[in-house]
Amino acid sequence: MSFTGLPPGSYTLYAEGAINGSLYFGSTNTVLTGPQTSVQASVLLTPPLQQTVTYLTREPNTVVVGSSTKCIAEVVGSSPTGLVYFYTSGNGSFSATVCVLTASVCSVTYTPKSPGLQMITAYYSGDAKNKPSHAEFELTVAPKPTYTVVFIESGLPSGVNWTVELGELRETHNTTAITFKGLSAGVYHWNVSPYIYEGPDVRYAANTSSGDVYINGSSSITVQMVYTPEFLLVLAASPPDGGVVSPAQPIWVAYGASIIIDASPATGSEFIGWMPSTQLVVVANLSSKATLVKVFRSSYTYSTIPTSEHTKQYHNLFYDHVNTKHANQKYN
Repeated sequence: MSFTGLPPGSYTLYAEGAINGSLYFGSTNTVLTGPQTSVQASVLLTPPLQQTVTYLTREPNTVVVGSSTKCIAEVVGSSPTGLVYFYTSGNGSFSATVCVLTASVCSVTYTPKSPGLQMITAYYSGDAKNKPSHAEFELTVAPKPTYTVVFIESGLPSGVNWTVELGELRETHNTTAITFKGLSAGVYHWNVSPYIYEGPDVRYAANTSSGDVYINGSSSITVQMVYTPEFLLVLAASPPDGGVVSPAQPIWVAYGASIIIDASPATGSEFIGWMPSTQLVVVANLSSKATLVKVFRSSYTYSTIPTSEHTKQYHNLFYDHVNTKHANQKYN
């Protein structure tokens, strides 16, 4: 005997005339056995589970390595509730591998770690009224874009090593270009060799030795470096106690640059010139290393002119600074 078309609920069933036999409700559950002529029992009728369909979408459809896509699961059934589980065939990570349906929808984010095609699966586990179901899609993951930064120098002699630090990277070469490849987008701080020495008195100075490079969009960025030769200028006195000069310490002077140097004689001395120059004030325009010597002599009055032997030497060396009329009158 069968009953059809009953809505879900609890029903009391009666059976009579079952003598020396067994009475069953359902296919396997024995409710009562014995010689009774009638028996009654209640039974809960469970309706069949509802078929469901799971839809899985993503935003965006194509991603690059390291960026995320949103995976959205929607389950269609008889007011489905419960959990949705997410799986991937590729190398990546979900923000959560399980989410709870809210109004039949839930979502997670997925971040791939390698390029290629990856299968994403959403599995709905079902509930008391709904059958399980699943959906999947194929996600295209593009390689992460990379960038190139090239540092180009001018001014260094051929074959001279120079160094560039870019972020945590460091390269040293003796060519005019140093290239960094495979960089990700971002901001990188860089440093270059500020001075490159070619001996103790010649060096090359960078126009700038540090900065930041912003990488985003352009596939290749070029940073230009200019090295200018500098020469060591040393000022000396002859005799050492004849006076002072300015600047008093050795200084580096850029190629083609002009500086003013001067001399102040000590008491009892006078400045007579520079070696190799004879100017009282020199405007230096260097194209090579240089040492300038300031030359002083003792300052004499008419009453303190030395002996004729010394005077002749004095007169011969510094004719333009001697009162020749008085000297000749006394020491001819």
